[in-house]
Amino acid sequence: MDYQSENAQTIDRWVDEGWQWGVPISHDAFVDAQHGSWNILLTPTKPVPHEWVGDVRGKRVLGLASGGAQQMPVMAALGAQCTVLDYSSRQCEREYEVADREGYDIEVIQADMTQPLPFADESFDLIINPVSNCYIEQVKPVFRECYRVLKPGGSLIGGYDNGINYIFDNEETGSGTKQGAHSPLLRSIMERLCTVLAPGDAQAFPRSVARSFMISADDAHAWHPNYNEKYCPTNHALMGGGPAVKINANCKYMTDADGAAVMKALCEKAGVKCQYFVNHSDVAGGSTLGNILTGQLALRGVDMGAPIWAMHSARETAAVADHIATVALFTTFFA
Repeated sequence: MDYQSENAQTIDRWVDEGWQWGVPISHDAFVDAQHGSWNILLTPTKPVPHEWVGDVRGKRVLGLASGGAQQMPVMAALGAQCTVLDYSSRQCEREYEVADREGYDIEVIQADMTQPLPFADESFDLIINPVSNCYIEQVKPVFRECYRVLKPGGSLIGGYDNGINYIFDNEETGSGTKQGAHSPLLRSIMERLCTVLAPGDAQAFPRSVARSFMISADDAHAWHPNYNEKYCPTNHALMGGGPAVKINANCKYMTDADGAAVMKALCEKAGVKCQYFVNHSDVAGGSTLGNILTGQLALRGVDMGAPIWAMHSARETAAVADHIATVALFTTFFA
C-alpha cells in the first residue's frame, strides 16, 4: 500500500474519532455566511483575512484537500461554484451531507492531490488548500498543478506547516558531541534556513532569534514526603498542582524572570494552574537541553515540566491532571 492510501485510511479513522478538521460547519454558521458573517480556517487557530478571498460570487473555487465541509460550505454560501478534492472518503461524505442539508450543488472528487489534478487548464479562479503539505513527500508537483488549473490572475490560498524536529544525541553523556545539543547543529540549520528564506538579509537570522521563545519541556521533581530534605521548603512542585516552572540558582535551567513570567501568562491564558520548582542548592540538578542550547543561541525561554516521582526510574509516578494541563498549555503556546 502506498503512503497516501495509508494516510487516507488514517484520516477516515480520525474523522470518526472527532478530528477537528472533520467536523462540518453548523446550519447557523452557513446562514451567517449567507448574510456576510463568516470565517474560514486553513491552520488551526487563525482565520483567513477576508480580503485574501475577495468577492467569490459566480467564481469557480477548488477546495484542494479541503474535505470535511468547513471551507467549501462557506464559499457556497458566498455564491461560489465549488469543487472539492480530497482523498478521504469520510471527508468527502461530510461535503455531501452539508450540501444536501443546505441545498446547494457541489462537485466532490475523491482523489490524491499528489497526482495530476483531474481538471482542464485554467479552470478555477481560486484554490483553497487547508494545511496538508505535512502529509506529502513533495510539494512542488502540487504547486505546479495548482498553477496549471488556475485562471490567469487566479489565487492559491494555503495553510502550511513548516515544522522541523531537531533530535539530538548523547544527552546522557553531556551533549558535547557534534550531534549533541551543545554543538552548533541547531544554530547552523537556522542560519541556513534564514539565508534561503531571506537571501541577502544579514539581519534575518538575529531577528528570528530575537522573535523566538523556547519551552524546554521535561519532567519536574515532585515533592516526596519521604525525602523532604531534598526540596526547597517554599518552592517545591506538587503532583496535581499543574505545570512547574523550573529554576536553578546555578543557571542549570534556562528559566529567568522573563521566561517565568511568559510561562505564568501562558498558564493563565490556558486556564491551568502554574507552580514553581526551585532546585535545592546543595543537590545537583538541571543541565537540560534548553540550558545547553542557550550556549549556542541567545533564545528567550523557560524550563518547565509536569511533576513526577522517581524520575528516570523503572516506575515513575505522575498525575494525569498535570499531563492534561500541560497539553492545554502547549496548545495555547502554539496557537
